[in-house]
Amino acid sequence: MDWETKLYSDIMEQAFDVLNDYNDRFIWKCHIIIDLMDILKESVNESIKLVITNALILLLSIFEDFYIDSLDSKSVEFDEISNIEKDLLINILKSEV
Repeated sequence: MDWETKLYSDIMEQAFDVLNDYNDRFIWKCHIIIDLMDILKESVNESIKLVITNALILLLSIFEDFYIDSLDSKSVEFDEISNIEKDLLINILKSEV
């Protein structure tokens, strides 16, 4: 197993260890973020920076509650918007075609 895969796997395994306790999870997450940011700050190798950045993204997304389609929760029916907004939307869509 390469070190990148091991890093991601370790993050996931540690996340499962603190899964049920909000306080432990928050403390663990803060410590890992700080550690990864320190590595990122000290690294000069671009490939290492990319891996650490991806690890941070993984870490930040592990416990977040989000919709499969986040736009769905903010959507508005077309019939409910004003005529000005309808015209604007239609013009934007026409310009995309």
